[in-house]
Amino acid sequence: MKVLIAAVLYCLFFVSVEVITRKTKVSKEISRKTIHVIAGISAALLPLVLSFHEILYLSSLFLLLMLLSKKINLFSSIHEVKRQTYGEVYFPLAVFIMAAVFPHQVFYMYGLLIMAVSDGSASIIGQKYGRKKYKLGLSEKSYIGSLTFLVSTVAIGIISFIAIGAGIAQAIYFSFLIAIILTLTEGLLSYGLDNLVVSPVAGLLMWCVIRIVGLN
Repeated sequence: MKVLIAAVLYCLFFVSVEVITRKTKVSKEISRKTIHVIAGISAALLPLVLSFHEILYLSSLFLLLMLLSKKINLFSSIHEVKRQTYGEVYFPLAVFIMAAVFPHQVFYMYGLLIMAVSDGSASIIGQKYGRKKYKLGLSEKSYIGSLTFLVSTVAIGIISFIAIGAGIAQAIYFSFLIAIILTLTEGLLSYGLDNLVVSPVAGLLMWCVIRIVGLN
């Protein structure tokens, strides 16, 4: 029942953004990133109201919905952007992977908040202010966007490490190290693959640090 309620609420949110986008002059990129950030934050908070098994069901449902929507262009506010991307499909797949591989509140929330907040804000700020760019592999990113990602990831990491029992100095140190790796990882990815890869890598890095240091 809770999964059904959550699914309905998400659908209402997608429909609302779609209607607003079609009736106003809001760009598809802005509407897409709005959905990315809000849906990502809410997905990160799902363990507060759903079990991880229920999150698996919910993310599977939305993976199918996004595949269908992309095929028939149901939610144009998500799909119609100038660049080629499959991020809207990778998004629910990343939620599924996090719930399956990291059924732990802190690991799960940490990974998804980085995808939602760090990646989302980096994209918004990078597209608006990122005049100077760099290339890593096939990907082109802005310096200001990557800096935004780094700072946001450090902040999320500090809070997450403290929540799991680390001291402030440890939290800052490990958060910064992981943030550098994740920023480089995000910088290498294109076609929306950051939505799929960043969260699991973040969860894995945090798990490794905790195992090595013996925080949990």
